[in-house]
Amino acid sequence: METLIRQLRQRVRVPLIDVDSWFDSQFPSLESQQKVLDQICLVSESNPYYAQRVVKTIIEKLERHMDADSVILDGYYEKLFEVMRASPSVPTDTDVLGYTLQADSEDPDKDKVVLIKESPDLISGMGTTGLRTWEASLFLSQWLLRDFRSSGSLTRKSFEGKTILELGCGTGFVGICLYKYFRDQMKGLIFTDGDTQLIDRISANLLLNDISIDSGDLKVCKLWWGEDDLPPIKIDTIVAADVTYDASVIPDLAGILAEAMSQDNGEYGRVDTAYIAATVRNPSTIEAWEEYLDNGQHDRIWDWQIIDSTENGKYLERNRWDCIWYPVGVAQIKIYEIRRVIDNLD
Repeated sequence: METLIRQLRQRVRVPLIDVDSWFDSQFPSLESQQKVLDQICLVSESNPYYAQRVVKTIIEKLERHMDADSVILDGYYEKLFEVMRASPSVPTDTDVLGYTLQADSEDPDKDKVVLIKESPDLISGMGTTGLRTWEASLFLSQWLLRDFRSSGSLTRKSFEGKTILELGCGTGFVGICLYKYFRDQMKGLIFTDGDTQLIDRISANLLLNDISIDSGDLKVCKLWWGEDDLPPIKIDTIVAADVTYDASVIPDLAGILAEAMSQDNGEYGRVDTAYIAATVRNPSTIEAWEEYLDNGQHDRIWDWQIIDSTENGKYLERNRWDCIWYPVGVAQIKIYEIRRVIDNLD
């Protein structure tokens, strides 16, 4: 039941939801049925067509497994009647997805969940990068949060007492994860994106997660690489995900990183570390990105390394890591650590 509820939150595609595990040992109890139905009711508020398909699937399974003593809640049939005429969504339609970053071992209602309003059916392409949460954001967020919790953390020093800036934040997923669960350990967080319309969407996603846009340690601002200056504030660490989606943006991305790490902005100093997750959709784009990284290393601006990737066996079975589900066949994702070279002037 717990797995099913978490999959419904994230809108895992109906053919892939794990209804069968709900019937492992016995017919689902009325209490268990009610908990799943409650989640379906929440889903139907923003995506009635998805709810319709889920209810049909569950009713079919319940009826197939029932015996003379089994009881199916009437609420399933009532919900099916309610959403029967729902139409399929179009790619630009929005929904509110819940990503389970840390599962409670007993009660999914106590899970640590990040809520994001997005357009989950969009495919990757220019102009759509900030309209849905891409897999690189999920992978980077899970990796950072898991590393923070480990005794031998590789990254904690880059975040404790530091001001973090997210480049190309899109839906804001990475920054929201950090702020929601590690706010007390960080000094501040800055969300940036080049699209002013996405800035408005980030504000809505902050509110969904009970984060006030007026918090003193939080800023949201426009940053168009190659045109806008970095915010006039001391920035220690940069995070970014899926910002290498096209070769045309690589020069400006490398430029903003070089500016952040090589130019001493007076009282604001320089950025020390960046963590960037990149999806390998086009090998030539990643080659261009790594060539710019090599150039920066040659110029003694930074050192860089790949600290993890999805090829390292970190996924659990069925492309699941912890309680977040990834599409079958998702392209490889790499996490890059870029550290400023410390010279005698620092």
